Amino acid sequence: MKTPTYSIRRFLRNIHQALIALVVAFATWGVAYAATSPSQMPMLSVASGAKPNVVISLDNSGSMAWKVLDTYAVDSYTNAEIGGVKSSEYYDWKCQADGGKQYTGPFRDDADGTYYCLNTTTKTVCPYSFSGPYTRGDGSKYCTKQEKVFSCDTGYTGPTIDPGTGAQQCSRPAIAYSCSDATYTVTGNTDATRTCTKNWTDYSCPSGYTGPTTNGGQQQCTPITPTYSCSWDRALGAAPNANRCYQYTCQSGWDLRQRSGLANCQKKNNPNKNSWDPSKLQVSASNIAATATYPKISATATAMTDSKTSLLVATNYTEIKAANSNMATNEYGNAQQIAIPARDKGTSPYNASGPLRASKRTTLAGNDVYAGNYLAMRSAQINPLYYDPNKTYLPRVGYTGTGNYGTVELATAYTIVDDQSASTTSNAHPATVYYPDIQKIKLSDASNTDKFTYVLCSTYSGANCTVNNKSSQVVHVTKITTSVALPLGNARTDCGAQPATSCTGALERQNILNWYNYYRTRAKIAGTSIGAALANPAYSGKMRIGYFNINSGGSKNSSPNWSGNSYAKGVRNFVLGSSTDNTNDVKPLYDWLYSQSPDGGTPLHNAIQQVGEYYKTAQPWYNDPTVTTADTVNLSCRRSYNILFSDGAWNDGTSISTSPVPYNQSTLKPVDSSGNAATLSPPFAYSKFGDTANFNSYTTYPDTGNGLSSSLAAITSSYYWGQDLRS
Repeated sequence: MKTPTYSIRRFLRNIHQALIALVVAFATWGVAYAATSPSQMPMLSVASGAKPNVVISLDNSGSMAWKVLDTYAVDSYTNAEIGGVKSSEYYDWKCQADGGKQYTGPFRDDADGTYYCLNTTTKTVCPYSFSGPYTRGDGSKYCTKQEKVFSCDTGYTGPTIDPGTGAQQCSRPAIAYSCSDATYTVTGNTDATRTCTKNWTDYSCPSGYTGPTTNGGQQQCTPITPTYSCSWDRALGAAPNANRCYQYTCQSGWDLRQRSGLANCQKKNNPNKNSWDPSKLQVSASNIAATATYPKISATATAMTDSKTSLLVATNYTEIKAANSNMATNEYGNAQQIAIPARDKGTSPYNASGPLRASKRTTLAGNDVYAGNYLAMRSAQINPLYYDPNKTYLPRVGYTGTGNYGTVELATAYTIVDDQSASTTSNAHPATVYYPDIQKIKLSDASNTDKFTYVLCSTYSGANCTVNNKSSQVVHVTKITTSVALPLGNARTDCGAQPATSCTGALERQNILNWYNYYRTRAKIAGTSIGAALANPAYSGKMRIGYFNINSGGSKNSSPNWSGNSYAKGVRNFVLGSSTDNTNDVKPLYDWLYSQSPDGGTPLHNAIQQVGEYYKTAQPWYNDPTVTTADTVNLSCRRSYNILFSDGAWNDGTSISTSPVPYNQSTLKPVDSSGNAATLSPPFAYSKFGDTANFNSYTTYPDTGNGLSSSLAAITSSYYWGQDLRS
């Protein structure tokens, strides 16, 4: 899991603006040639035809299933009913020195109404990728960095930087030898032996043969005198008739037959019928010309060599080889001091310890004031994810941009009830958190006394909710509730003419049911809100959107299938309405948003890395991102973004190492591959600590785990922000 933060509330409060301004953006990268510079224009302000890429990354860690938004402690000190408050506050707050530290304040956090004191400390730190700081004998601070030291072998000059590749290389004058006749090659390694040599094979035929000739890739010889042959039933004549074939016959009573490929005589009648006797053969004078053939033999091969020094050509050139590299620890005087403001509440505001103190007050127009777990755990002022009667909870919007997603459950069939407990434990926060056991049941199964309760606090602070009038501020909704009074200044649009002062029991139960189904947990409200924000017609046809879950099956999503599955999908055209593009490309996005199953930790670095590596592939740069083969249209002016939504800090152990754009170690300004100052437009000097005059300028969230050296800003700003993704 993780330590939860209040970041999701701000995301929900500004979800529409987030899609334009971007929470975490990879800025503008060219496909091949664009200069590295941050995006300074709204996301939709792009060149005609170059719709921006947007990958929405959504935290689906286990804590996204939580039903509380912030870390708050509803514990034993709020169990007692107390009397009175002063003005609009339950306690009179002040800050004082504690543990040798000086504090300013108190300050109130508008996000949740809690109070805190502020202590500012100064810390000496080293820039990203440096170690330290360390202290010299004179007390000065310095940083170190492991860097490669390059050298050349004896006889070589350098090292120098290859302007094309940025590699360190060594060089020396050298001579290349060749032969002016391309059929010759250079042989010999010294001036005394070096020459041009030609090797070949000579073929010849013996006496009585012609040739050689090439047959089937072989050199062959053909005899001058042919070889004669006859069929089986004829005999080859003798010289001078060796080129004639004479007919075989058999004596009377015998037939001429072929046996084992030769002529033979077989007896016609008994005794010894069918017996064989070659002596019965006779040769007649009848003859025909014999068949002449010329059987070929292989030619004799003789290896031949010719050497000619006169053909040798010498050409001067520069020999290049890679420089030798070794690691060395170098010192730099770039240690810097930063001011770190820290919030502190001490141990508890209700006893005399810690910097934050409070004194009870006992008068408020003579009325008693009530507090306790039962009240605090049912108030949206304490837990903004709890049901808030000031808001209208709409069903989820459909993927066409209009209508509802799927079938909306109705309050005529279901109702929401809670266990009315004041001590039900929920979620593993740093402090115990109570949350009622809330269930959805069939309306027919609910009794007239089964109820759902919400509380309107008179005042609230942290986990403290005070109530002056229980009858009007503790609201119970049952199946037979006919109407409820609404808070002044509410934003309800489902209860008749505005501003509404009351709502029917049926409409209130429907609003509670919608809250339960679509807004009750971090994951539900995130999916519902993003879906509603994307349904803005102004976005239709203006973007290409993909999606990514930080976890896959409870483990970090380290090998996403960008062709499309339940955890990741590459960018696709975002077109609302009823169309093939909408069904194939937008519907899977909405299915993904509305089907989150939180499980696992919070590997945010890995999530950013996976999207960054996806943007290094060819597919997101194609004019048609759905093609599987190369697209001839790749637009370097296409902006590409990653919007990462998370409810808390990344887990320790999920950070990754990056190789940022080279910077001058003293000025922290970018340099090119030769070490010369690089000009970026607009000018930019990155520091993992942000602007020292305004801490957190580049820090998306103050990291925990292994510290500032692995901040999310380091991987977004220093690594992916500072490079072309396609080359």
